[in-house]
Amino acid sequence: LTSATCTPACANNGTCFTDASGESRCSCPENYIGSDCSESIYCRSDASCLGNTSCKVYQGQDYCDCGDDLTGFFCNMTVSPDTPLPPDEGITNYLIHYWAFNIIPFGRLFVDKIRRNHFTRYGDARIYRSADLGNVAQLNCFGSGALISETLKDSCLVAPYNCAEGLTVSFWLQFISGGIIIRTGKAGFHVYVEDGKFFITYQGVDRSWTIERGCIPMDVFLVTATWSAAGGLSYYENGKLVVSTQISDSSSISGNFDDVITVGYEESSSGKRFSTLIIDDLMIWNRALSSENVQIIHSQGILTSFDRGSCLSDPCESGSWCVQGYPSTQHACIQPTSSDCSFEDGLCSFNVSGAAIMTINNQSAIIENMPYHDHTFGICRVPPAKFLTFRQTADVNESSLNSNIFLSLSPKGHLLRLRFWYFMDGHDGGNLTVSISQSSSIFLRLETSVIWSTASPSVRTWQYQQIEMKAALAFLVAMKATFSGSDLFIAMDDLSLEVCNPYLLPTVTNVNIADNGGVNITWSHVGCSETFPFTTMVYYRNSSSSEWALDATTEDSSHVINSILFPPNAVFQFKVNTRYVVNGEVIISDDSAVFDFTIP
Repeated sequence: LTSATCTPACANNGTCFTDASGESRCSCPENYIGSDCSESIYCRSDASCLGNTSCKVYQGQDYCDCGDDLTGFFCNMTVSPDTPLPPDEGITNYLIHYWAFNIIPFGRLFVDKIRRNHFTRYGDARIYRSADLGNVAQLNCFGSGALISETLKDSCLVAPYNCAEGLTVSFWLQFISGGIIIRTGKAGFHVYVEDGKFFITYQGVDRSWTIERGCIPMDVFLVTATWSAAGGLSYYENGKLVVSTQISDSSSISGNFDDVITVGYEESSSGKRFSTLIIDDLMIWNRALSSENVQIIHSQGILTSFDRGSCLSDPCESGSWCVQGYPSTQHACIQPTSSDCSFEDGLCSFNVSGAAIMTINNQSAIIENMPYHDHTFGICRVPPAKFLTFRQTADVNESSLNSNIFLSLSPKGHLLRLRFWYFMDGHDGGNLTVSISQSSSIFLRLETSVIWSTASPSVRTWQYQQIEMKAALAFLVAMKATFSGSDLFIAMDDLSLEVCNPYLLPTVTNVNIADNGGVNITWSHVGCSETFPFTTMVYYRNSSSSEWALDATTEDSSHVINSILFPPNAVFQFKVNTRYVVNGEVIISDDSAVFDFTIP
């Protein structure tokens, strides 16, 4: 270990060191994890273990014995179901390893369900409950998290010339930061990120095959790579073939072969390297699976019944954005609108103070906590797409994006819907807030209040937020980012601010006698009907009466009144109102023009 300074300092006798990338990080004692070794993971008594489980000792370390249904360091998680293998002999007969990462026996092992080989967790590697995948293995590079397998004694993994039918590796991944993802020994697959690019390499005895991608997806996705001497190297993303290559380079392995698999960690002559990521369902076959096989693996792997989030198991149609809710079986499909500002062509109708539109340099994306790609397209593109970043300077620790001032034709005010995608990542603190400055009169001063704020920890994906509210006659909206240090990146994309007048009166377009003798009324709406859900309130009265009677509140655009007896030649009057409910507040439009109708 070299001399280094960790901030915050390593607790509980943890040791600070500098890794091969030049980053300072903590090496924690056996019973502690976290970026600063502050999180205890050992039980002190049975009372530390949940679910009436007990505290035991394994190889000198205290752990919670969770039984069959619970898992986690303190038995605080349920066990996710295993992803079932399809009844396809071409898949099942060649599967040689499968780590489901659903349980963590003794608080330290992940066991292979095929051959009972195990990974041992080191540093800040843990079992984690993912909204997308259920139970997964989570590694934190700043806590020196790593998974290292025992020696597998697998002839195919030891030496590629024993893999007569090739080799396949598949796993679910969300890559957060770092470089190394997985290495299946000196020979075999090496999956990693370098200079912002995504690499899949297969190392044979004396040759290697490499696939290079422009960047790596930000969300959870299924990585599958196949290799055979005849077919070369193929890479699949979410079950679909992305690229293949039969081109290889001369490349020999120095020293002896080995068949130890490492995840999120590697050691070279320059030192140790770590990555932050989550991984699930790591499978290895001693055969190059076909495209059809890979597609089946993906289809089986996204079933909701195996704790997959519904954005995976029931994806939105192409062109929509999926928002995973809570619980994980719920999601929403967000349709882009014409009012969305993707920042591709400028600031739209917004103005900035200390913020700027930018594209991504992939290397900077990895190093500087940036998103790997914009939200609008959600993929690596050439040229890269744009988004808005909030900036800080040496003198100013905040920046903002502001709307224009809106003035309503109605003294009662507006309805507004603000929606946007945001990204926050880094080790320094900060906030992203949305405030509204409004006044009930153009002659009064605007009063400002915060309507939304987040200081959530880093989440390496684009997050969605929608705000709906009633606003006064005059208002403007401001989005402000504040920074407590330089190691924080805050960005925004696909921003939409829709403003409408809910008090505009609807129009009764027709009244006529229905076939059943009732009165059929038809109407149309303006105002906020294109933006907000609404219902229509249908009223009637006799022309000699001053009191209106509400006959129905309906979501339809027409209604037949059957509830009264209409005498011939009588004159009745009809009107409708548009009814909105926003944040529990009922807002009703002005009355439509009264429609007089003589009963035939």
